[in-house]
Amino acid sequence: MIGLSEYFFRLPNLETGLICNGELKNVSQFLAQIKEWKEENIQKILSSIEKKIFPLIRKKITGKKTGPKLIKIVNLLGKEEVIKRLRL
Repeated sequence: MIGLSEYFFRLPNLETGLICNGELKNVSQFLAQIKEWKEENIQKILSSIEKKIFPLIRKKITGKKTGPKLIKIVNLLGKEEVIKRLRL
């Protein structure tokens, strides 16, 4: 069970060159504009992003290819943590 939620407690260990950082930094800039961090506001931003990069976002913030809905993970990790991980 711990393996499924370890990304809440430690940064993911990512392989170099695995993620397209340019696109993810753009996503972090959009998310940084959210004033009130709640699912409906996060969803508005995520719905404006191409779905093809969702797996990249998930991998960057969790280190995993699969898991709970992305919106849930992003909301639970919190604004500062998500933005920090996307900018790594």
